[in-house]
Amino acid sequence: MRLCEEYSEVIDILASVIQGSALGPATFVINGGDLHPVVKGNDLLKYADDTYPIVPAKNSSCEDELQHIKRWATVNNLHLSQSKSAEIIFPVRAGCIIVDVSVVRLLCVLFS
Repeated sequence: MRLCEEYSEVIDILASVIQGSALGPATFVINGGDLHPVVKGNDLLKYADDTYPIVPAKNSSCEDELQHIKRWATVNNLHLSQSKSAEIIFPVRAGCIIVDVSVVRLLCVLFS
């Protein structure tokens, strides 16, 4: 990088996705093309450099999906940041009707 007449040091890029750059999200989309769920009925939503595993309660395979994502990240020289990861469970309560949907909205983006 150059600022005025000063140049930064040249270093090797050892990771697949450059964080904090305009290329990061696009690079992740290209690299993430081979990341698919391992259990039928599960889904992986990918947006920019985020991945959202969607696991229906009937599958009870959340741990399998997370281990698969972690292995995929390691193979692709990426890091699964567990400190930035969270799980949300939507329980079914008596009298509560959960409607199956074909579209999910995340960060103002519709996934179907």
